[in-house]
Amino acid sequence: MSSNINGSSKSLICVEAAADDLDSIAGRIRAAIGHTIDAIIAIGQDLCRVEAKLPHGQFGSWIMHEFNFSERAAQNYMNAALAFADRTAIVAYLPATILYELAAKSTPSAVREDIVALLESDSTLAPDEIATRLRAARQRRETSGRKSERLPPSRDFRLKSGKARA
Repeated sequence: MSSNINGSSKSLICVEAAADDLDSIAGRIRAAIGHTIDAIIAIGQDLCRVEAKLPHGQFGSWIMHEFNFSERAAQNYMNAALAFADRTAIVAYLPATILYELAAKSTPSAVREDIVALLESDSTLAPDEIATRLRAARQRRETSGRKSERLPPSRDFRLKSGKARA
């Protein structure tokens, strides 16, 4: 019986150590994502400078030659820089795809500002909820022909310690 207690105790210690290790790993990943967003915005700022310096029509071939990526990829970086250069901390933990979608020229500015206002509040809006709001706003815009819309009321999907709650 005492061996069962010792076995249970050892298992509990292993579970706690694994949880601590997972929390540490998750923290490192979150920090790396933040650095990635900073890099995306810095790249976008540099690409904006290059585009301004090159003669009209030369930017696409320059980025293809220098980096072997498309003008569309360059536009994602540049749009992110233009939309969030002065607010990197607000979007630092968003996945890059959400950042690009939020910064896209096709995203109504009122929708972008509403989402940014929610991100500036005390909690972080879950990335899936941001994507849902962006898709809904674009669909409404396409069906109604309006240029700008406000977001529907929040369903209060928030992240706390990395977990969504409703």
